[in-house]
Amino acid sequence: DSGRGLFAHFEGDAGGLHAEDAGAPPDGEDHGVDQVALVLVGGLPGFVEFAEKELELESVIGYLNAQTAVMGLRGACALSLPFKTLDGRSVMVFVEPSIGNAMELVHDCGKTISFLEGSGLLVSEQKLAVLSDMARRLGASLDDGVFKILSPSHKVQEAVMSIAQCCCLAMYELLRHKPSFDEEQVGSRVGRIVEEWGANAGVEVRRNVKMTGSARQYSIDFVAETVRPIAVTVLIPSYGAAVSADRYALQSLDLQRDSKYSKMRKLAVISSPGKWKTRTLAVVRKFANEIAEDEEAEPLFPRVGIAQVLTALKVA
Repeated sequence: DSGRGLFAHFEGDAGGLHAEDAGAPPDGEDHGVDQVALVLVGGLPGFVEFAEKELELESVIGYLNAQTAVMGLRGACALSLPFKTLDGRSVMVFVEPSIGNAMELVHDCGKTISFLEGSGLLVSEQKLAVLSDMARRLGASLDDGVFKILSPSHKVQEAVMSIAQCCCLAMYELLRHKPSFDEEQVGSRVGRIVEEWGANAGVEVRRNVKMTGSARQYSIDFVAETVRPIAVTVLIPSYGAAVSADRYALQSLDLQRDSKYSKMRKLAVISSPGKWKTRTLAVVRKFANEIAEDEEAEPLFPRVGIAQVLTALKVA
């Protein structure tokens, strides 16, 4: 109160001690922390409450310790922390020596942005700017999709907590991402056509097949398990046809080293054909064996049905 401090402000009798006596007990003996606690909380009833809170605190600390795992990785370490992201993952933070062991590089290894993109969210330049500002406010930076801090060794704990906060807060974008009605319609329509074709052709069709490239994980909309599997990707130009084409090219390039994906035939199904320019379609053609159109849109070129294209790819 008024800057006087807790001990100076304390008034009244507390176990026989007054505020001015707290630092030096009347009998001249040191009664330790317990005696000070009695002074602070107001006698024996207050001390019991204080002790109970101490036990609660110890149980919380014990839980946090039990839920934290540290793994050594060639001079660096990875920490699994007791925080959950909105998609249910435990937060992972990585620490590795930098600048001749004088500093520590604390980062998330790019996993946060990778998971956002793997969930179907387009991490646009505008979103990256917002996430970068958030990281800056927490004492970190966002560089090339990686949350990171270059920290002195004596502040590494603080840096770890800052990166963990970045990982948790960034996943808020998942709540904001809601597919448009058109996206849901196109995806359902193409899925129905592909699965009906599969049923008639005796071919198993799997949805949302996860595949991991050298940079991150991708989700293939449909995979028809023919002798040579067919990967079907639906390209919806919600953010522009050029963005969809670029994402398809990136996926194809990143998965080239995956032997299973490299052996697949690729079918790209484009929606809203009127939004696609010739040069944008050329990018898709470079990575797809065939292109088909959403069958309820106005055709961009003489149309061949999705089922017909699948049959041709199955035979090829």
